[in-house]
Amino acid sequence: MLIQVGRTGWTVVNAADPVFRDHFSRALFWFVAMSPVWVAGAAANPETRLLWWALAAGIDQVGAWLAHPLPGRWLHTENVDFAGGHMLERCRLFLIIALGETVLTTGTAIAAAPMTPMTVLTGTAALAGTVALWALAFGRAGRLILRHVGETQDPVRASHHSVSVLMAMVAGLIAVAVANEMAIAHPHGHPSAALSLLLFGGPVLFLVALGWYLWAVPRVRPRPRVIIGGAALVPVGFAASAAPPYVALVLAGATLATLAVLGGVAGPRGQNRGAFHDGRPP
Repeated sequence: MLIQVGRTGWTVVNAADPVFRDHFSRALFWFVAMSPVWVAGAAANPETRLLWWALAAGIDQVGAWLAHPLPGRWLHTENVDFAGGHMLERCRLFLIIALGETVLTTGTAIAAAPMTPMTVLTGTAALAGTVALWALAFGRAGRLILRHVGETQDPVRASHHSVSVLMAMVAGLIAVAVANEMAIAHPHGHPSAALSLLLFGGPVLFLVALGWYLWAVPRVRPRPRVIIGGAALVPVGFAASAAPPYVALVLAGATLATLAVLGGVAGPRGQNRGAFHDGRPP
């Protein structure tokens, strides 16, 4: 808490722009106001400490999402001089790290399993699913996001949403990594609803977050076939909960790979399909 308050106070004093000085002044007020909750958690017994800290973390997230408003004072983000491209690149690099960790976890599970045709099958399916998520995030959708950030008059809003969406996408990748490891290690285990939830719920969270960002910020909509393909993860996941882990993993990998092949987005809402793209043939 002292680090947050000290860092923000230093930024208030040294901010070169009045807009950012006002923003960090409001953020400093939020940090100071919620510091008693963090202190109460530190002083509480172990049974209630996490509840206090969860409350403090929740307040912190709400403040970040709302840009730390105060009565009569809030951040007007239009035409603010902000390096939106730099912030977006940092988010993309973080997402690449999370994808790399997913591949690393999958590779470690493959290395620890006996080298059998089943390991080859499950390992291939797991890696195919991860590559498909990478393609969906960094393919045409990624190019449209980069173009929007370069042209928008509100880079703060675009960057703010990208940070929020990033957390959901990374959470989805964590679920995928855990599920891949479980399925590769125990391919013939008992059917598991929890495993199916991780295998299919993680990609659903990843894709919903990405789709929401595309819809809310650059104003592009997924093609109907992509919506149908993404929605298919839900019934396939329910069906896979009654199948052995290796079957569930293969179904997840195949569904995501198919979705990546069908991937792409159409134009801005209200325009004809394909009216806005990155300049390459669809």
